[in-house]
Amino acid sequence: MATETIDRPQTERTEENTFLHVLTGPFARILYSLPFLIFGINHFAQPQNLAPAVPVPGEMFWVYFVGACLIAAGIAIIANRLRLIAGVLLSALLMTFVLTIHVPAILAEGMAATQAVVNLLKDSALAGAALYLAGHPHR
Repeated sequence: MATETIDRPQTERTEENTFLHVLTGPFARILYSLPFLIFGINHFAQPQNLAPAVPVPGEMFWVYFVGACLIAAGIAIIANRLRLIAGVLLSALLMTFVLTIHVPAILAEGMAATQAVVNLLKDSALAGAALYLAGHPHR
């Protein structure tokens, strides 16, 4: 069965497409990136609060490094530049958190690790979304 197209006036189609373009393009990129920018800034504003969560030596270095990575990824996604590399690296960073912070916390605390489970699910979802953005060129 052939697909039918609905004939609408060109202006209506353009207005609808413009709204969806902005909503699913620039607005979505900003909405997705803002938490990374805020988290990244927080790594520089309050590094001493984040250092105890770092599971490897050189805690302060890693806090600042991760903060810079989060800010760089947020800017790249908002600017719609270097999307592939930003998305892949952001996903790798988030999955590193899952494997080195959240999974060990769950294993150590068992079913009482509610916050660790929430963080694992959150970071996994954000990592998946980063990969999706990286692989799907979109306005």
